[in-house]
Amino acid sequence: MANVSLRFQVNVYNLKIKNPKKTPLFKSYYFWEEVDDNMKFIDLIEKITKRYTKTKENPFYFEKQSELFWGQYFDDDIYCYMDYDINYNPEKFNISIKKLDKQFHISENIIEFNIDGPGIGGEVGRENGIHFFFHTNEKDIHVGTPHIHVKKGGIEYRVNLKSKEVMSNDKVFKNKKDNKIVEEFVDKFQEQLLDYWNRVVINGESLKLKLTL
Repeated sequence: MANVSLRFQVNVYNLKIKNPKKTPLFKSYYFWEEVDDNMKFIDLIEKITKRYTKTKENPFYFEKQSELFWGQYFDDDIYCYMDYDINYNPEKFNISIKKLDKQFHISENIIEFNIDGPGIGGEVGRENGIHFFFHTNEKDIHVGTPHIHVKKGGIEYRVNLKSKEVMSNDKVFKNKKDNKIVEEFVDKFQEQLLDYWNRVVINGESLKLKLTL
């Protein structure tokens, strides 16, 4: 048995906001974690996730996941289009840290992942690696502008649920196919998404919603 030190950046979303002008939408934690390299990677991620949320499920998803595992082999133009939906199939990472480090040298990089934290709501769908979600602490920030967040890789943007248009100054995905999927998702589920916004984001109800094209 041997120990290995791993560097993490954990971004916790859905923070409870007291002052919207001063409180960020998420908080990032940077730390080293010394672990037994025989430990399963997914067990470690779930262990860390439980520090920041009390939900029964494990609402985490990886940031820049393709870059972390494949960046040493491919350049930006290739891995930014790669689709590894690892958080939806955790069994893919039911593998020892030792084996992952031998293949991908993860101990030499920062492992970044996000957690849907204390707030109610969060993810409502996932298509082709695109993460569809809400921030449930935004009702005082975007009054009168119901919207959904979409994210894939390192790119995130918002779509107005009334006009179905991308919100100003937001940059869309480079892949036109991915943007088309977003358009189809919002168009098909507009009514359900608006209802979710009003009930969960505005009124604070507890409601789970999972949509699939």
